[in-house]
Amino acid sequence: AKSMHDIDFTKNAPAIAYTGGTPWHGYGQVMLPDQTLADWIIAAGLDYKVLERPVGWIAPFIEGVKTTLETLGKPAVYPKHVPIKGRKALIRDDVNICLSIVSDRYKPIQPKEIMQFFESLVKDEGFKMHTAGALMDGKRIWALAETGKEFALKGLDRIGAYLLLTTSYDGSSATTAQFTSIRVVCNNTLSFSLNRGENQTEGIVRVPHTTEFISADVKGQLGLTEGWVQFQDNVIQLADYKVSKRQAIEFFLELMGVTEDEAAEGKQLQNVKKLLSFYESAPGSQYMSSKNTTWGLVNAVSYFTDHGRRAQNNGTRFNSAAFGDGARLKKQAFSKALKMAA
Repeated sequence: AKSMHDIDFTKNAPAIAYTGGTPWHGYGQVMLPDQTLADWIIAAGLDYKVLERPVGWIAPFIEGVKTTLETLGKPAVYPKHVPIKGRKALIRDDVNICLSIVSDRYKPIQPKEIMQFFESLVKDEGFKMHTAGALMDGKRIWALAETGKEFALKGLDRIGAYLLLTTSYDGSSATTAQFTSIRVVCNNTLSFSLNRGENQTEGIVRVPHTTEFISADVKGQLGLTEGWVQFQDNVIQLADYKVSKRQAIEFFLELMGVTEDEAAEGKQLQNVKKLLSFYESAPGSQYMSSKNTTWGLVNAVSYFTDHGRRAQNNGTRFNSAAFGDGARLKKQAFSKALKMAA
């Protein structure tokens, strides 16, 4: 059944599995600590293969026009299938859905391979599987692992480190691995990474679909320990930097691109009002680390993208917050706040 959700419902059940408390989007199959990789693959709706098939078009029969075969006195075959060079279709084998038409150089990573990468991290690095699932009929799959690293800001504000791995079958994004922090009090997510200079300021490891996914290479590039220390230092700096209400309003206005001549009821102005409200009253906003600080500004933006932004449904909001406009807005807010606190 077709669903309005970005979470994949092609098998009439949400393609998502998780451990611990129910995720904020409210969907999925709860997993127990001793369940196997095979259990995870089935529960997360990732038990399908992505097949590669040639694509083409059907040449129409045109009345009165003889084909080359007919002019040679041979019987014509209708309709005629004409292959398209340089392209192929990616087909989901269990429900026979075409996920996309891509270049013939495109190398899809199977859902099982993503999960095997995580299983190796669980064994080698002591990570724990946290959540996994599919979005948009299986066009994008993702998995989240708990690294076991955590720190507390000013006593109460606990933040944990996770690894998010995602790949797409519709050409919308490369296979990416990135660390993300989750704030315990409100489940706000914020990506963090090792800043490796000009070429890798985002610190996301990207594997283009034209190259092979080699898990050892990806592991080697991630740099969790250094990235986490750097992120922790940045967050402490943000939690120590105090701001006035006027500075907070200016921060949100600039972030959302609201200009002085914008109509008072403009959509972005409404969003700024929401941000201000989350800054003052969202879960965790009264913690010492957040109240009247730049860390509070960042968390208002994270809460807005992860929980408070208008969306068709929770699945759509989740897709934006983790991979789309919401993720970009959080990055902008974090770097803007760091400049302010520098």
